Amino acid sequence: MKSVNLLVLGSAAVGKSNLSLRFTQNCFEEEYEPTIQNIFQKAITLDRHTYQLDITDTAGMETGDVMRPVLFKSADIFILVYDVCDKTTFEHIEGLHEDIIRIRRLEAPVPCMILANKVDKVDEREVSTEEGQKAAKSMNAAYYETSAKTGQGVQEGFEQAVREFLKTKPQEKPSKRCLLL
Repeated sequence: MKSVNLLVLGSAAVGKSNLSLRFTQNCFEEEYEPTIQNIFQKAITLDRHTYQLDITDTAGMETGDVMRPVLFKSADIFILVYDVCDKTTFEHIEGLHEDIIRIRRLEAPVPCMILANKVDKVDEREVSTEEGQKAAKSMNAAYYETSAKTGQGVQEGFEQAVREFLKTKPQEKPSKRCLLL
């Protein structure tokens, strides 16, 4: 089983922990409790291959956080989360993306996934689907709309993140074997 490291980033209270909980345990916590860091695990099967996902759910890390470079360098996939009801959290993901590029500058491109969370709060929405898609395109990232509360798009969003990662990996060539009799 291949291991894939996902790093979930975004402002405080955008739903990073609840997205990770919904994906790995199919549950949602109504009460917000700030996270320092959680690690979730889940095995998934995509295209007949099984992957062990190690999902690191971060606190709303500040630029000076000493763990940031370590976490950024060990991630295979970055999941950038914002709250569609809070424009400032949307603006924050651009800075996170710039930090990813700066820290990973000498390495191969790293897949990014943008999850626009809390889409169940239709009447409170401040960031349109079009704005989210435009930002994703400018960051060369995939985009998915989710609701950790209802589960909408969560499974699909995480699976798409893994697919984005797999696109960047060279295909394994079948070994050539010869049998002499």
